[in-house]
Amino acid sequence: MSERVRFEGEVKKILFQNPENGYTVCVLDANGTEVTLTGVLPSLCAGEYLRADATLATHPAYGKQYRVERFEKELPQSNDAILRYLASRAIKGIGPKSAARIVERFGEDTLSVLENSPEMLSSIKGITPKKAAEIGRQFRDQFGLRQVLIFFGTTFGMKTSLSIYQTLGAGAVELVRKNPYLLCEKVRGVGFARADEFARGIGYGLTSPERLCAGLLYALQEAFWNSGNVYLPRDRLVRAGESLLKAPEKALNEAITCLLEDGKIVQSGDHRLYLPFALSLEAEAATRLVQLSQIRLLRRIPDAEKLLEETEREEGISYAPAQRQAIINAARYPFSIITGGPGTGKTTVIRAIVKIFSALGHRILLAAPTGRAAKRMAEKAHHPAKTLHRALEMEYSASEDAPARYGRDEHEPLDEELIVLDEVSMLDLPLFTSFLRAARPGSRVVFIGDADQLPSVGSGDVLHDLIESKAFPVTVLNEIFRQSEGSSIVRYAHEICSGKPHTLRENEGDLFFLKRVGPKACADTVCELLSTRLPRSYGKEVLESCQVLCASRRGEAGSERLNVRLQAALNPPSPEKVELRFGDRIFREGDRVMQIKNDYDLDYTAPGEEGRGVFNGDVGVIETVDLKEETVSVRFEDRLVRYAYPLLEELEHAFAMTVHKSQGSEYGTVLFCLTSAPPMLQNRALFYTAVTRAKTRLILIGEAGYAAIMAKNDAPSGRYSALSERLEAAQ
Repeated sequence: MSERVRFEGEVKKILFQNPENGYTVCVLDANGTEVTLTGVLPSLCAGEYLRADATLATHPAYGKQYRVERFEKELPQSNDAILRYLASRAIKGIGPKSAARIVERFGEDTLSVLENSPEMLSSIKGITPKKAAEIGRQFRDQFGLRQVLIFFGTTFGMKTSLSIYQTLGAGAVELVRKNPYLLCEKVRGVGFARADEFARGIGYGLTSPERLCAGLLYALQEAFWNSGNVYLPRDRLVRAGESLLKAPEKALNEAITCLLEDGKIVQSGDHRLYLPFALSLEAEAATRLVQLSQIRLLRRIPDAEKLLEETEREEGISYAPAQRQAIINAARYPFSIITGGPGTGKTTVIRAIVKIFSALGHRILLAAPTGRAAKRMAEKAHHPAKTLHRALEMEYSASEDAPARYGRDEHEPLDEELIVLDEVSMLDLPLFTSFLRAARPGSRVVFIGDADQLPSVGSGDVLHDLIESKAFPVTVLNEIFRQSEGSSIVRYAHEICSGKPHTLRENEGDLFFLKRVGPKACADTVCELLSTRLPRSYGKEVLESCQVLCASRRGEAGSERLNVRLQAALNPPSPEKVELRFGDRIFREGDRVMQIKNDYDLDYTAPGEEGRGVFNGDVGVIETVDLKEETVSVRFEDRLVRYAYPLLEELEHAFAMTVHKSQGSEYGTVLFCLTSAPPMLQNRALFYTAVTRAKTRLILIGEAGYAAIMAKNDAPSGRYSALSERLEAAQ
């Protein structure tokens, strides 16, 4: 780690500045020596006096640069500095000529005039009273930003302080003094813990009403955004509050009552507590499902069985009874569901449905929640497929937590008469509800998924709720077909579902077991396999379709530590590979990386098109690192995305990833560690999902006892969702 250096002096010039995120490159006159500083320095202007703590980051094109970690800035004092400050267009409405006139008239009192008596500017040629008032307002806004950065900068850093200013405005300091918990309620990037620490520092007590209300609201938000729950029972929210806030039950119930009265949370039934938008989503999804299922189909297909028989003759295939029923249900009903594990013929059913409806001239949409799943669907079904986001024509939403906007909705519905959605277990409630808004009344929708897999990363348990409601015809495919009978992976996956997997042996065709004791031994073996044994046995190309999956991010065999080790083993430093440090990570050309949040504003280029949007879980490879521009270009399948330096926070390495992040993907070879993990992650759904990601080769490393533990733990997801009950009540 580079040593931190303190600089202070006048900003001579701004080389680059991004007004949206505050990222700046400037030249500072530090006691007669010019140094180049980079970092989040919002609204910095030439002429200002800066004190900065920075670390060295040598740039091949520009030489020594220093990355600022903390800073303070002061308004310029001398006439020359004030002139440079105003001439740099720091204040809208003042250019170089008017700046010279103003400084000539008011000298060192210029900034005092701008703040306290801007009307005096109208005595200068070219400045009307209206313009003088606007200049004064602009300067006060700048002064407000300065106050915000000074007040919050030490605690939160410059980037978050800028977000506070952008969210709460120039009066942020006063607003937060009155209620510091506005920070976690309103400002992206400030969680409850940081806001709480700040509030305690300015005198707020453990049982203050503001603290209890903010903590409970935060717990409910965390339950929705990070734990998959659509609501929490009242007693569960109270328990969460007791754990988080260390407050008595009576005080927490009083705070819940206040939140209900203020409309910040809402109650459904006797005990279910929702965020208002979450209740709205769930109720809307149930209502739309019922309404769409009752609308007459645009085109009836009276001879589905006959069409099926014709397809069998043309394809030279005889469909199994369950497959036949799935195809007929797709023809007869507005909504139908097909579920089954690996090797049970889901792909065969999709191809048959596509063939029959194509022959009838229907417009068909195949879609899946992720690009990887959509690509796999298209390859297997021999028909184009899209991500659901793209099919719905997603539009940019400035806030990560704000509902995404779509070009397709109830006013501009999808054109297709048949929609086949794959990997429905990955659909969360917000995306599912958006899809229902866009589904054309009278169209047919076929939901396909594996009910034994993990539920979505996002909120809700859509596939399970649809099946549980018994509101729609469900076909369960459970017969393993000939082409899959020889696969030990397929057989083992089905044994996991039964809770009784066989005792693992070292080599079972496409299933391998390497006994190792302890997380470190497992991690050592993973690194050895990928760096030496697998390439030696199967060639280096095996690594292109190889993925390490982990139950957890943490620990010796977790994805975080494995990524560090695997980067060193598989893509070590090289004079031929450019790299860029971001925080404690090094991004190097050739690294496998993953997008870790939805970013609807990231531009991409692809053959024949340009667009926006990179989504949580998308995996790619770093193609180029540009040190001059401080950008990283990532190739995501057929799309190229360029990340500016501040956006690198949206990337992490993907040599190893958690099982949750792998949903919707298939890999030629999967390596999975059977070792200790948090109890909540040692369950059947996670193990089954990991195993079924492997297409050609599955390598399990660790202790066989953990396989038995996970297979036996068939605990339900534990998610709180009432969609199935709402559907049942509507029947």
